[in-house]
Amino acid sequence: MFKRLNYHWRQVFSGLGFILFSLGGGLLVVTAFPLIRLVYRRPERRIAATRTVIHNTFRVFVYYLHALRILSFEMRNIEVLAACDGVIVVSNHTTLIDVVVIMSLLPNAQCVVKHQLWNSMFLGGVVRAAGYVRNDEDAEVLIANCLKGIKAGGNLIIFPEGTRTLPGEVRKYQRGFANIAIQADVDIQCLVLSCRPLMLWKGSRWHQVPDTRSHYIIEVVDRVKIDEFRHIESQAMAARRVTEHTQRLITERLANA
Repeated sequence: MFKRLNYHWRQVFSGLGFILFSLGGGLLVVTAFPLIRLVYRRPERRIAATRTVIHNTFRVFVYYLHALRILSFEMRNIEVLAACDGVIVVSNHTTLIDVVVIMSLLPNAQCVVKHQLWNSMFLGGVVRAAGYVRNDEDAEVLIANCLKGIKAGGNLIIFPEGTRTLPGEVRKYQRGFANIAIQADVDIQCLVLSCRPLMLWKGSRWHQVPDTRSHYIIEVVDRVKIDEFRHIESQAMAARRVTEHTQRLITERLANA
């Protein structure tokens, strides 16, 4: 009986979490963000303030998931994220809330978002106000926008697999993040994420929760130093080596997790 009640508890409050997340985004657009526009005239100050609001809002949302026992969380070496300033954060990608958890811990976070979100009723105003980058931009424009954000001190989050993957599934990392790191001359901070039992995987619905509470682990691992690849004359070859090295670091750590 207790297990069944626990299952339905998590199912109901997972659904409520989706509703609160969407409504919260709409509420920020009509309350906090207009106030930020009034207070800060310079665009870069407005974007920074907007990202701070999002960062703290996501912290509250993660607390909601933990306090209502939808998930338990384990965070390792996360003090490294708090000190990040103008780096690229790269991670594997397994659940829908990965970006939310990372942004709750990472200050001044920028990310590349699906173009469908740009005109979303609830979240479109959020991603536009925060200065995020559309994923359907021309490749040169997309990279230029990412570089601009990093040079302004933003921390760029990228999931190089391109989509959510299942545990054990291997996808070749896309090289975009490596090209950006080389052009911007910034390091790459690697993260490893896991969620067991898995929930909110690609294609799942909000009501598909596991029989027991999921345990979510975010671990800050190695940092890839771009200086170590400066001796490679060809940027294309350097990007390939950076991509291979980063994928190896993350996949090996996942295998030992």
